[in-house]
Amino acid sequence: MDERREPRGRGPAPGFPEDDEGLPMVGETWGLLMTRLKEYAETGKPNPFFTVRVRSAPMKVDVLTEAVIAVPRDRVAACAADPSHAPVWYENIVSVAWQTPPPAAVGCRIAFTARFLGRHLSYTYEITAYVPGRLPVMRTSESPFPMDTTCAWEPYGEVGDHTRMTLRNRGEPSGFASVAEPVPAAAMRRAQGKDLARPKDLLERQAATSE
Repeated sequence: MDERREPRGRGPAPGFPEDDEGLPMVGETWGLLMTRLKEYAETGKPNPFFTVRVRSAPMKVDVLTEAVIAVPRDRVAACAADPSHAPVWYENIVSVAWQTPPPAAVGCRIAFTARFLGRHLSYTYEITAYVPGRLPVMRTSESPFPMDTTCAWEPYGEVGDHTRMTLRNRGEPSGFASVAEPVPAAAMRRAQGKDLARPKDLLERQAATSE
């Protein structure tokens, strides 16, 4: 009997019907895979179908925190909108220096010195948007934390006698910070929680003593 074997890689793929027109290349691929596996078993040298390169990109940070302060919005905004108060309010801020004349307005530039992740950082914020009593947006393009910072205040409660204060930092860490991801995001979340807890405590205590 003349038995002829079908050429390797040209027959139907195991587990698939011969007339499956939707998988014309599976049989050839399966045969090639078996051949390369056999070669690898004999020589120990891999011969992959393809290689994949993974390029790591800096992860963006977007951290939003909020707190409800038992003080009307106008009083909260009057204090929070003045960057000069930052060293008192915010644990990580060491000093603030106006590079343009106050008060806060679009285009103003303020230099900050801060402590973060065990390092001293110096950077300059520029106010890019400002709605008195409601919202300032500040931006810094300086390393290692190019960042947009938004602080917002809105009335809260049934009669609006409380304030919901939100703090949002968005950016793309660079240098050592990008390597340390996701540490910056976690550290920033903890710092922002403290940044809102301190003004909440100060303003509520001031309101209680003035009553």
